[in-house]
Amino acid sequence: MFTAGIRLHIKHICEDTELESLFDQWNQLAGDIPFRRYEWLVTWWRHYRQPNWKLFVIAAHDESGALIGVLPLYRSTSLLSGRVLRFLGSGEVCSDYLTLLAAESTHREVATCIGNWLVNEAKNQWDLIELIGLEVGDATIGLFAECLVLHGYDVHFRPGENCWRLRLPSTWDDFVASLSKSRRERVRKLRRRSFETGRVVNGTLEKQEDFDRYFRRLVELHQKRRNSLGESGSFASQNFLTFHRDVMQQMLANGLLRLLWTDLDGSPAAIEYALRGDDTIYFYQGGIEPLVSKEQPGWLSTIASIHASIEQGFKYYDFMRGDEAYKASWGAVVRPATELRVVAPRVAPRLRHLVWRTRKGLGQIRRAVKSGLSASLYRNDRAARRQFLVNHVANCRS
Repeated sequence: MFTAGIRLHIKHICEDTELESLFDQWNQLAGDIPFRRYEWLVTWWRHYRQPNWKLFVIAAHDESGALIGVLPLYRSTSLLSGRVLRFLGSGEVCSDYLTLLAAESTHREVATCIGNWLVNEAKNQWDLIELIGLEVGDATIGLFAECLVLHGYDVHFRPGENCWRLRLPSTWDDFVASLSKSRRERVRKLRRRSFETGRVVNGTLEKQEDFDRYFRRLVELHQKRRNSLGESGSFASQNFLTFHRDVMQQMLANGLLRLLWTDLDGSPAAIEYALRGDDTIYFYQGGIEPLVSKEQPGWLSTIASIHASIEQGFKYYDFMRGDEAYKASWGAVVRPATELRVVAPRVAPRLRHLVWRTRKGLGQIRRAVKSGLSASLYRNDRAARRQFLVNHVANCRS
């Protein structure tokens, strides 16, 4: 146990059994973003942990013992990368909007205290911090990075894979009116042809006893669609499959799962796996039946999902990570993401980081050359990334 001044106490949690007591307070800190919740992150750890990984959760408590901050990490160790701290929920699961969790009005104290602990008490336990899935302008992360900079650590922000979010109007008619003319006409045509005639029937999973049936449908339709495109599909990964079977049942029990199915002419046509926040629906995964592709099952599912979200009073529909063109066509706008990389001020970590930057730089140069861009543009891109860091920290401090 480490004490910072008279207010905060830091506890380093490296055993699973020590996590259970944090459940309720952790979820209070997570707010309405499901990917920050205990169920999502700790369940991920239980399904994805590897022999060379170690739990590395940092918990901040106030003097009364209340949990007011959590940095949910694990540590991997390899000869190539050294000892790397990453978010629980990293990798193929693609957890978005992760952060250093902190109680409202205490983010500066929590970020500074955890940063100080990492560079004083735990400095010999890690070589690199690599955090992905951050939102640009995250104040707590900005303060955390600033603390590490002040201690002489190399801190690098770089653009991540963007998320996309649609602001929902109060009525369905207002939403349709906001679409482009061609999309508006197609939506209205599909509503008349498929919904108003009764060919399409939608529903959501409500009961645990029906879970297996609809989970199998999700896996089947997702895999069929991806396989028809020559891809392996997300559920080909056994870890991905078992993780989502587990976490979806927990989210269903907590009222946070929305598994919306779409039948066409009495047969399964599409399914959408989403999670509920207080005012946001987070669309995570889906699948369609390729055999009825002429009936546009993807469109039918999206129409049903957005319509239901508006009817249920949600303010936002979040398409999450990825720059697929269809998201903007539905009216979603970019929510810029960033990635944070912190290098310990020792010879070996800095050498590894130099190798990493060289590989990344060469890859960018090759892509630039293939695109017909000059090396001078690449140098300008490096300058842009430096300015990106400056702007990010400035935004977080304001």
